[in-house]
Amino acid sequence: MSVEDEFPEENLIRATTHATRAQVAANLLAPKLKELFPHVFGGNVEVSPISNQGWSNLTLHVESEGQAFILRLAPCSDSTVSRSTPTLEKERYVLEQLRDAGFVPTLQEDASGRLTLEIPTVGAVTYGYLLESFLPFEAPRTDNGPRDRLSILRQLGEVCKRIHNVRVSGFGIEFDETQRGFRHATFMDFLKEKGRGIEDSPLDTSMKRWLVARVEGLSHLDPEPRLFHRDLLGNWGNFLVDEGRIVRAVIDWEMAGSGPAFHYEIAALIYVLTRDGHSPEEIEHDLKAVLEGYGTTLEHYKDHYEREVETLVLLNSVSALQRYEALKQTGGITREPWRKLFAERASMICARSYRGR
Repeated sequence: MSVEDEFPEENLIRATTHATRAQVAANLLAPKLKELFPHVFGGNVEVSPISNQGWSNLTLHVESEGQAFILRLAPCSDSTVSRSTPTLEKERYVLEQLRDAGFVPTLQEDASGRLTLEIPTVGAVTYGYLLESFLPFEAPRTDNGPRDRLSILRQLGEVCKRIHNVRVSGFGIEFDETQRGFRHATFMDFLKEKGRGIEDSPLDTSMKRWLVARVEGLSHLDPEPRLFHRDLLGNWGNFLVDEGRIVRAVIDWEMAGSGPAFHYEIAALIYVLTRDGHSPEEIEHDLKAVLEGYGTTLEHYKDHYEREVETLVLLNSVSALQRYEALKQTGGITREPWRKLFAERASMICARSYRGR
């Protein structure tokens, strides 16, 4: 169970707010879509919220003349530099790189951009949009038992290996629309920025120095810029399965990045499972299944990857601490109280690793 599930009232408020925004957008969108895509939507257009095709953006099902699509919306800043929000432009870029993979939706040629909706009592709101083909599958439930879980994790290991074979442009997590690639020219540039971020974290001075040294130690990896999802293995809302529980699609690429892909994907899984309170034995059980699907073994992982992956888990922990501090300063922690528990467990991860150095 995810930590967020331990806060049912706050989750209900968040989900209700999200669903209301999606419904309002759906009510206003039909004429806009005809203007934006006259070659696609010539007849009647029906728009409705959909909850099983990703959650982080406003996700809408669009149907017209027998064709079905998914429209993702994300609120934009007032910047005139970007056509859309960076996360949706990143998603478009990733889907273009994976267009022949068979497990991502296809895009219209003019799939992304900006649109403005006049929201009652709110006023004009500008959204970035991305129009994708609809995939007739759903995100899986996680209540089908441990055997089913391990089967899906093995499948995800296979999918991750296919994703990691894709070479992209640039390194890091942040996407640069002007360069059509990830922002950092080299992996070292990315590591230097991460080192500076550690200096601004709430860790004590000695721990900061220790962690900066560990991050600098990743420089020996010298990776190719390979694509990774980073929110797939630990988030069962970001892939879709058919009725036979076969993984058919991967969605929601907003956390994707480029670099040592295997390391990042496994680090994200271990961090999420640790953060959500799973025991070391449970984590190893899940990890072993993923590695089997990937085509390697737990022993090989421990001999060749474990220390570098642990460093990336620490970086995920620092990000959780920084997010919590930022929300405290803005008052946003009342809307996401689970961030406090995230921060407590992130501190535990850092302290435990520091003691065992």
